[in-house]
Amino acid sequence: MHSQRPDDDLSDPNDPMTQQLDNLTTCQLDNSTTQRILITGDPFLPLNAGKPWRERGLWPASWTTHPRARPPFVAAFRRRFSLDRAATIRIHVSADQRYQLYLNGRRVGQGPERGAPDLWFHESYDLALDPGEHVIVARVWHWGEHAPQAQMSMTPGFLLAAEGEWQAALSTGLSAWECKLLDGYTFGQFERIPWKGGNTYLDGRVYPWGVERGEGEGWTPAQPLRRAMARQLDWQLPPQHILAPATLPPTTDEMRRAGVVRFASNPPSLETRAIPIRQSDHDIEIATAWQRLLRGEGEVRIPPRATKRILIDLQDYVLAYAEITVSGGANAIIRIRWAEALNRGTNHWHGDKGNRDEIEGKFMLGNGDQYIADGGAQRTFAPLWWSAGRYVEVAIQTFDEPLTVAALVFRESRYPLAMESAFEADDARLNEIIPILVRGIQCTANETYFDGPHWEEIMYLGDTRLETLCTYVMSRDDRLPRKALRMFDVSRLPSGLTQSRYPCSLPQIIPPFSLWWVLMVRDFALWRGDVAFVRSLMPGVHGVLEGYARWLGDDALLRAPEGWNFMDWVPAWDEKMPARRLTAWMA
Repeated sequence: MHSQRPDDDLSDPNDPMTQQLDNLTTCQLDNSTTQRILITGDPFLPLNAGKPWRERGLWPASWTTHPRARPPFVAAFRRRFSLDRAATIRIHVSADQRYQLYLNGRRVGQGPERGAPDLWFHESYDLALDPGEHVIVARVWHWGEHAPQAQMSMTPGFLLAAEGEWQAALSTGLSAWECKLLDGYTFGQFERIPWKGGNTYLDGRVYPWGVERGEGEGWTPAQPLRRAMARQLDWQLPPQHILAPATLPPTTDEMRRAGVVRFASNPPSLETRAIPIRQSDHDIEIATAWQRLLRGEGEVRIPPRATKRILIDLQDYVLAYAEITVSGGANAIIRIRWAEALNRGTNHWHGDKGNRDEIEGKFMLGNGDQYIADGGAQRTFAPLWWSAGRYVEVAIQTFDEPLTVAALVFRESRYPLAMESAFEADDARLNEIIPILVRGIQCTANETYFDGPHWEEIMYLGDTRLETLCTYVMSRDDRLPRKALRMFDVSRLPSGLTQSRYPCSLPQIIPPFSLWWVLMVRDFALWRGDVAFVRSLMPGVHGVLEGYARWLGDDALLRAPEGWNFMDWVPAWDEKMPARRLTAWMA
């Protein structure tokens, strides 16, 4: 299938990468019978040809929700069906805010790619199925007030639209989808980072284990919402997700058995943030057992009424889902926290980190996830969202039963950006830092670029221009720069200026950043030369420049536009930075 390309398509039809994707060069996921594919354009546009103009942007599926879902929540949606013959079925999936997709109990995808309400992405999958019984399950969650600022929202819900003869049998709103709220989930933070969003707290004692296979009781018919829409074609436009195909390949899903146990101890409680790392407290026997566990060479048994603290050095900067598999140990509490480095003090915001390799006398501050074991066998606890950093602390407290830890692995998740170019200098010091620089840009590239994955996880224009320039010299893959350019174009305000960070649920205006976006368009033109794509951005470029023209005085000098007229930080500032000096128009 080759879908028609709408005006707002983010890909380039003349680019070899896009041509390959149209020919279904795909990314493989966990299930060998499922392929995540990239398409261009509205997959249902041909279906709507000849219909009244108001219907030409509608999909043959509806958003759906749980009747009692109120953010924050985690829910599961399932569709059980049978086939009398083998079939390959194409489906398109999205959610507000996030989903994980399972086919017959195996995870095959996740999303949606991070976007904005009027550019809301969906993923497309080809399911190659044998005759017999099948079940599709989606775990869907909405963080509510705990959402990362970069995660936008319209109306919570889930959407699956099947193509061809499978529409009535599989699409939400048309077929018999069921759902249930998943008990046990809450969201929180050990250290307050207002931009980052809540981590996963999961109580395994009330969680419905096996839900990814569609098991258990308490399923209820899903509640249809409004029809899905990919184009704004109507005489009234109620608040609605405007769907667009995902533009990026899946983030990496590489299982890493990584890390060196740097410290292990028996602390008095799980409240370890105020307990410094001291070599005198180090227990070599515990450390050795956990090191074998990390290598996949054994299990760790924690006796009843014990508390253990393990500090793991991943020896690199990593974005990953930390997954821990345990048995027994009913009521045991498991905390997994991440940090970029250890601190010399307990001030999370302004602590002196010193040499990042050194841990003696320092404090482990950071965010992460918390689980409570139910006592069952081979329970795998995993967060709903990744964490980032170099150091990982595992703290476990048991009660009346021993807990066996069978595995601790890290599923790395980042944009698959590789160093295709080469750099060589006569100065050996420059050659040595190239791997560090490459890793740095890899860890700030995901579903968008980031200013930093551990702290804010937001795409700021000031950082993004530098990141796109690095991408151009590293790789021929420019899909992430294209998306960044388009997202900031979509962010433009009535003044003509772009927002300073986007997607973001809390608008921010830094007027100089809008000019940097104009320079990003220029960079793309010089580095890639795609005239058609650059032309599509020119109305936005003119809008920014005309917006600035409104602030020209009679003397032809520029007055400070409304907003935060900021360029970059200086060391003398703290959280009480002199806002009045920065925002000149308020003076």
